[in-house]
Amino acid sequence: MKRLPAVVSLLVAAAGLAAIALLFELSFATGDVYPRYSSLRSDPVGVRALYDSLARLPGLTVERSFTPLDRRRDSNATVFYLGVALEDLAAEKSELRLQLDRTAARGNYVVVSLAPFSRDPEDKKALAIQAWDLPVEQAKSENGDGALSFGQGKNWTVLHAEHAKPVFVERAFGKGTLALAATTYPFLNQALAENRQTALLVRLIGPRTLVVFDEAHFGVVEQGSVAGLARKYRLGGLVAGLLLLAALAIWKESAGFPPAWETAAASNGPVAGRDSLSGFASLLRRNVPPRKLMELGWSEWKRTHGRGLDPQDAAAVESILATETDPLLAYAKSRSHLLERKRI
Repeated sequence: MKRLPAVVSLLVAAAGLAAIALLFELSFATGDVYPRYSSLRSDPVGVRALYDSLARLPGLTVERSFTPLDRRRDSNATVFYLGVALEDLAAEKSELRLQLDRTAARGNYVVVSLAPFSRDPEDKKALAIQAWDLPVEQAKSENGDGALSFGQGKNWTVLHAEHAKPVFVERAFGKGTLALAATTYPFLNQALAENRQTALLVRLIGPRTLVVFDEAHFGVVEQGSVAGLARKYRLGGLVAGLLLLAALAIWKESAGFPPAWETAAASNGPVAGRDSLSGFASLLRRNVPPRKLMELGWSEWKRTHGRGLDPQDAAAVESILATETDPLLAYAKSRSHLLERKRI
């Protein structure tokens, strides 16, 4: 009964760990912990449905990239770079724009989609990606968050238009091509369920056999940590089980030593040990065989009391010890002989 509170505490702790592990498992299963437009999200604003659909097609290799674009050396691949802020591309010195240029120039087909853009409705400044010579237009709205589209840009080809406004355009860059989408909606899980644009998606994939969904620009970067490996291989339940086993082992090894105060106080007086005689007898039993006991005793008696012993008496006793194997009988016969000879 004394351990009952500890057992209850451990059970409560185990239940808490299991609940936390379940919450993490559910969060990672739906992808809620990842940013919008990530291929790891399965809710309406993710693109996991597109990733899983392409992965099931024979002859097509589909992968997620957790490495920044400038560290990859892919070629002849379709690279999805979704949910980019217009400001990041329109900036005069945009490192992202240069990375996309270099990725396309290596012979890849890079698909870039713009995230929703909001600005002050009173701002009348024209929108454009000057370095790419591509005007950007925005539909009028009270909140300044109207839909984006493209104007007539030099060397840009229109792939898809809505309401007579180009929303998908492409342009050659070096050995490859860069396709720019004014919206990310056609790639979303919601779009694939409600308004699938299959022909457009097939056109973007093209004849290439490798499709890469970039996750690094969302901040989902592979660090090679133990937590990353556990998340990758879904070892959350194993970690929780190991923590529970560790807690049980600590509890098991925490038995009171020295004994608890109540146990020591309940004892009646000191604990008595063996006296010297018992200790000596135990020592003899462990170190002297029974058949040698009488011989050893006789040698010790001669050393301490046998100075005046007649050699004939000594020879007689030693003869008895040599012929008699029972120590008790040997002792009795030797004692009788010495008594008769009045030597003891």
